[in-house]
Amino acid sequence: MHSNSFATHIRAGEITAVRVPGATLSYRFTLTVYTDSTSTVENPTATLHFGDGNQQEVTRNGDPRPILGNKTWINTYNFTHTYSASRTYTVYYFEANRNENVLNMSNSDQVSFYIETQLTIDPSLPPNNSPVLTVPPVDLACTNRIWYHNPGATDTDGDSLSYEFVACRTWSEASGRAVNCPDFVQPETVFPGLNFTGTGPATLTIDRRGNIKWNTPAKIGQYNLASVSYTHLRAHETVLD
Repeated sequence: MHSNSFATHIRAGEITAVRVPGATLSYRFTLTVYTDSTSTVENPTATLHFGDGNQQEVTRNGDPRPILGNKTWINTYNFTHTYSASRTYTVYYFEANRNENVLNMSNSDQVSFYIETQLTIDPSLPPNNSPVLTVPPVDLACTNRIWYHNPGATDTDGDSLSYEFVACRTWSEASGRAVNCPDFVQPETVFPGLNFTGTGPATLTIDRRGNIKWNTPAKIGQYNLASVSYTHLRAHETVLD
């Protein structure tokens, strides 16, 4: 459950990269940002940093914005960028501020939202496109019930994908780099209850196919969860209600 927010609004997001056909160093990027529809913040533009010192600001695709449900807007932005050389780039986006009252970090409404994807351009390898996540990263769960989620990742290059959890990150203006969110902990440790059968502590796992299993949520609230699948990083918020 969460209260109305007028200065804080970002819930989740993801970045995908697709090589422009016939080009070696040109890529199209899609940034998807999920925001609180009860907020008055509009997000009409977004800025993507391409990892080579360049950045681009674009206008959000079309209005009205589609609504996902659970009081969530879907905001999408398209970018195209041509790199000057082949190497690995970290493409990233940050914006103030993420939703308030996220339980597994401190003062979430004062913490900027940050996501990134790594893109490797190597002429000796086939074209590299990032995985596409087909299941939105905003979900509902219930206390005292096992929660499952899969991002539905597909890879047009036919790459095999593996997954792991990482800490949610934020952008530090002081250091000019991404850092872990203050006091971030994984969601199952916020209120350390028992698993569904009561035989041990609650657990949160992700397997090689991207299946996330939380056995078992114990406290109602909002949580942020970040997972990485090869070069694709997305932030994931779960709302228990």
